[in-house]
Amino acid sequence: MKLEYLKDLWDRYQKDMLSQHEMVILKRLLVKLPEEDLEALIDSTIIVDYNAKFPKENVYQTILKKLSLKSKRERIRNIAILSSAAAAVILLVLIGTWKITDHFGRENKVVGFYKKQKNDITLLSNSHPNFRLLDGKILPITRNVRNLRIGSIGIKSHGGENYSIIVDPTEENKEMYFAFENAKGKTSHLILSDGSEVWLNSASKLEISNFYGLGKNRNVKLIGEAYFEVKHDANRPFFVNSKDVEIKVLGTTFNIKSRTGNGGVEATLVTGKIFVRNKNRELILLPNQQANIQDPIITLNKDIDIGSVLAWKNGSFNFENKPIPEILEELKEWYDLDQIILKTHSKERITLNIVRTRSLKELLDKMELISNLKFKIEGRRLIVQ
Repeated sequence: MKLEYLKDLWDRYQKDMLSQHEMVILKRLLVKLPEEDLEALIDSTIIVDYNAKFPKENVYQTILKKLSLKSKRERIRNIAILSSAAAAVILLVLIGTWKITDHFGRENKVVGFYKKQKNDITLLSNSHPNFRLLDGKILPITRNVRNLRIGSIGIKSHGGENYSIIVDPTEENKEMYFAFENAKGKTSHLILSDGSEVWLNSASKLEISNFYGLGKNRNVKLIGEAYFEVKHDANRPFFVNSKDVEIKVLGTTFNIKSRTGNGGVEATLVTGKIFVRNKNRELILLPNQQANIQDPIITLNKDIDIGSVLAWKNGSFNFENKPIPEILEELKEWYDLDQIILKTHSKERITLNIVRTRSLKELLDKMELISNLKFKIEGRRLIVQ
């Protein structure tokens, strides 16, 4: 067996890029794969936080119930196994791939692949970002678009979700903003005209001045979430405006989260230094610090887990002891949900780090394993009970 070929199939399966024929081949190879190789393959896919806090006993009991273990002796033996290898078992459940070893009966060694359910919400394969022009006109950026130029602004595709933003500013124009907008379920990598880079999250919009690069102008606006790697230029600060918050940068890397509605702005510094201010206060952020701005209050948090903040950029959901309503609101930014109905007001908090899935039901099934909640999808509504 060519292990590299298997790894390639596995990687493309995670991205939902396999043909039906390749899916059959992958299933056959996984079933034949030696135990240690299968574990290594799964480990390469999952981000593990072995220090994560979660209600272990509840998780064990839920998994045992799912496995339908009957005998008391078998149940006691498997609780001991789960206690000694909790992370491995839980992660296998969460990824949706099961390998039942001798502890559960070797004849039951299986690999389970998720199949689309009737009541589900999945990411649209034909969704695309949009380019909003200075006059408000919207142009879809489909796969067929390679170069798009309208007057002094434009966009160039480099394949995948990678784009260059073109700005040729002139003083004759009035300053206006054009925008790059991501649909739900899409993330994009943008290279600005000065070499600064922006990773734009799902359902987010980056507005760029048509004067960008003219004189000292390096001005952008953000609605949603983005990670910035700003090209250093001591004479030309980089400004990000989001709601009533202004962030001034000389050259650094940082993340900004600013969702619509009543939510505030969250700025997290990775390297360098940034100045954060609203109409009442200004503060300086140093690496691993985060400013939470809920107008008019700015709160400074230190020793932030940067990996958790940037999980979205690496294709994962990361929830650290988060209440259920906050988690569901984040899922709403990725999946095409119109409404979330809470029929029960759970005080549960969840810690979960999992690769983003194309299927909402697939993710909810995994959340049910580590909580006492039940989720039901009706059309584009999510009911929590």
